[in-house]
Amino acid sequence: ALYYLHATYICNSYVSCDDGADEEGCTAVDGNITRYSCMQWNNGRHVNIFNYTRCAELMYGYRAYCKNYIDQTNCTDNAKVGLTCHINGHLSTVSNSVICKKPGLL
Repeated sequence: ALYYLHATYICNSYVSCDDGADEEGCTAVDGNITRYSCMQWNNGRHVNIFNYTRCAELMYGYRAYCKNYIDQTNCTDNAKVGLTCHINGHLSTVSNSVICKKPGLL
């Protein structure tokens, strides 16, 4: 059977998948934080950002895969794009999970 695994369980130092796939390829190659890596919110580990963790739904409605929410930009799934704007001088998409809603709208 297949199970859904929330992005925050990927690379969290605990094997959740029977084959350990959730902990493979996690450690970023260099120590520099880039748009492809980040410090993870729950353990401060420097990890790679994968397409399946990028713009993933926020855990508990506020926790992202990355501590600085950089994983909520450069969305690879157009269905998850909330807006497009310039971030650090580069055109980027931003996840609809982190876009503030207007009062009264759900």
